Amino acid sequence: MPDQQPEIIATPLPSQTSAASLVQGDLSALPTVVLHLVGRAAIIGSAMAVFGERDPKRYVGGALAGALGIEVFVLLHELFQQRKTNPPVTPPKPVDRYHVP
Repeated sequence: MPDQQPEIIATPLPSQTSAASLVQGDLSALPTVVLHLVGRAAIIGSAMAVFGERDPKRYVGGALAGALGIEVFVLLHELFQQRKTNPPVTPPKPVDRYHVP
């Protein structure tokens, strides 16, 4: 019997799900997006403090900047993915009924 690889089922990260909802216009996802931003900032800030940053202004500022950069990337990625799968519809050009070509 040949070696069978197990099927890998990828599930989206929670931050991707809330970003997709927000990009689609669901403003009720905004608190969740902000919660993910704060959670990332806490992880980044904690790591900065553990690895030697002692100035709270620097690790809080760095953590917020890093988390904000990641969140902007996630939102833009989701926006481009949705536009790729559902391109915007361009309205037809108006017809000039008084000018015959």
